[in-house]
Amino acid sequence: MIIRAIGFAAFAPALLISGCAKQPEVTINNDGCLHYASQVTLNGLAKRQEVTAPGKMTRVALMLNLDKPVCVSPASSASSATYTRVNDLKQIELVAQSDITAMHQLSGFRVIAKGSLTNISGDGTISPVGLTVIHIKPENQ
Repeated sequence: MIIRAIGFAAFAPALLISGCAKQPEVTINNDGCLHYASQVTLNGLAKRQEVTAPGKMTRVALMLNLDKPVCVSPASSASSATYTRVNDLKQIELVAQSDITAMHQLSGFRVIAKGSLTNISGDGTISPVGLTVIHIKPENQ
């Protein structure tokens, strides 16, 4: 329901200018997956994991090990060129917007994380999907 509301708000300006130029047809995916760029809340075990890209320094990523696998797909046909569908995803990298130290202190705890899904690629990635964290807390609080 939220996706529909967001989708409508995103396409409302296109409706206003539709008389000026033909707009591309966009279909909303209703495939049972979580969608990129949409806000989600996920539960799981937060765990630090070292990542080393060839020829680069090691970094420590905070991963969310999900209780059960999920799929993540583009929200609409318009975003399918930017985002690819990922099936059977068991681990998502948690990406801090600000206080990375406080977030990493939750390693080893079950957490509830709220944020926006994005794709991750390149050397030194663990998961093809990341969650840009808006809010995270221990599950029992």
